[in-house]
Amino acid sequence: GIALLGLAGWFIAATALAGLAGAGLAFNFFAPSAGIRFLALARTGSRYAERLVTHDASLRLLAVLRVDLFRGLATLKAPSLARWRGAEMLQRLTSDVDALDNLYLRLILPVAVFILTAVTLLLALLQIGWGVAAMIAALLVGGLATAVSAGAWTRKAARRLAAAQEALRVRSVDLVRTQTDLAVSGSLRAQKQSALKAARTMAEAARYLDAADLVSGAMLSLLGATALLAMFLLAAGEYQAGRIGGPVLVLAVLVTLAAAEAVAPLRRGALEFGRTALAARRLAPLLENRTAGGLSAAGGAETSPARPPVLAFHEVEFRYAVDRLPVLAGFSLTVEPGERIAVMGMSGSGKSTLLAMIAGLVEPTAGHICMGGRPLGEIPASEQVASIGLLTQRTELFCDTIAENLRVAAPKAGDAQLWAALAAVELDAKVRSLPGGLQARLGEGGNGLSGGEARRLALARIVLKSAPVWLLDEPMAGLDEALAARVMANLTRKAGTATIIVAAHHGREAAFAHRVMRLDT
Repeated sequence: GIALLGLAGWFIAATALAGLAGAGLAFNFFAPSAGIRFLALARTGSRYAERLVTHDASLRLLAVLRVDLFRGLATLKAPSLARWRGAEMLQRLTSDVDALDNLYLRLILPVAVFILTAVTLLLALLQIGWGVAAMIAALLVGGLATAVSAGAWTRKAARRLAAAQEALRVRSVDLVRTQTDLAVSGSLRAQKQSALKAARTMAEAARYLDAADLVSGAMLSLLGATALLAMFLLAAGEYQAGRIGGPVLVLAVLVTLAAAEAVAPLRRGALEFGRTALAARRLAPLLENRTAGGLSAAGGAETSPARPPVLAFHEVEFRYAVDRLPVLAGFSLTVEPGERIAVMGMSGSGKSTLLAMIAGLVEPTAGHICMGGRPLGEIPASEQVASIGLLTQRTELFCDTIAENLRVAAPKAGDAQLWAALAAVELDAKVRSLPGGLQARLGEGGNGLSGGEARRLALARIVLKSAPVWLLDEPMAGLDEALAARVMANLTRKAGTATIIVAAHHGREAAFAHRVMRLDT
């Protein structure tokens, strides 16, 4: 663009002077006009290619970042993952990843273009004279200094905007999800005020950044106008001294006018630098963690070990808070491979907590748990996930087809395996009666199935995964006695040599156990 404007200005001035001098016929019109056509076509083509290539690369980069970030989150062990709020994860996966888009489009690319333009332009203008080159150099340095200063002024505001945006999202989600509890506890008004405070902080930071954008833009415009006037006066002096011709004077002025294009993109990137740096700092630990394990390239857990490991509890204690009584205290137990154990007890006796500790969802406050002779804390999350099939009291189903809900446990499972798993929990007849069978879609939270049917669909996942250790928390909840007995018998048969630990209130699960343990409150 700079070369095109400069050459066009030189050509118009040169042809005018040649015509006035009566030398029009002798003037070489072909070479400069061909250069103008070439530069015009090159500018159009390069602009199109730049948009096509850079935007495609940017979108691909964001897609890869999101996948890597999700893998990084998936490798976190459950206790670490539990510290994250859903809104915070959403912020990392959306706004923070989007902020990294600025890194390439508004920082790396504009800086590279600026350096290339500055070097090329200065080398070309040195052929005209040191004074002209020095004036352009002053313009470029001044523009760069303005952009850097704007970035320094707004860095805290950009970070404040990102932090306020996250706070608003977290508080708004909490307000929507827990508004009943907040209303009952009398905290609804305080939560509303907290969300409004975050919104005000975000608006103030946004206004500050907008003002900085306007001020820095005005400063660059003033700098460009000053440089244009200075270049005109300098070139006019050179022309009067006979060191340059009239066309070169026009070229120098127009090049100065166009040189501002190389500086303008730096301003926007500098204003976004604080937000981009904060996002990069937040995402870096998760992206570094993405190769630690958790999900395979196919999207599922690593292959399950063939032989069930020995589970051993050594003087385990667990309490939910330091000032609360322990749920479990001095608990010791060894579970041999292939054992079926029923853990019985009243509500609050620690049955679910026991299963959660084995699965790694919570960590004991004292003592230790070993699996296969290794402490659970030393086992990679990927290996732990592959070794354990866990059914919690809460049934998690997704708004998707029945087949895809089942393939959460086994992404590569074929239809025959899915039907076999459904038959094991006596849900195959129900699914066959639905329009589409395995392709029938469930609503949010498994809407479309009854509570007992949803429970059995979750059990079918355990059958599909076929892990060496099955942890089942109230697996027969919502089922009548006869159906519960049949399903439990099918599960025991399908488990083969797997270890099964069942937490239950009722004796129907205990009927299939090798050992029954009772936990007292």
